Amino acid sequence: MQSHAQNAYTVAQFCAKYKVHRSTFYRNLKRGLMPPVIKIGSSTRILREDEEAWIESAKAKSIPFSDRL
Repeated sequence: MQSHAQNAYTVAQFCAKYKVHRSTFYRNLKRGLMPPVIKIGSSTRILREDEEAWIESAKAKSIPFSDRL
């Protein structure tokens, strides 16, 4: 069984991975443009499964390059 640390990112880790400033992350979170967060004690985390769903959602909303021409 994996620990929470392996199943989730801290906000700092997520922001570093996607090169997003922390304030931009929270602003876009309020707009529904980021994966949901959970609280574990005093720590805010993003579950990897929510990250994957967020990526899939973004892919589904994107326009294929061939359709842009």
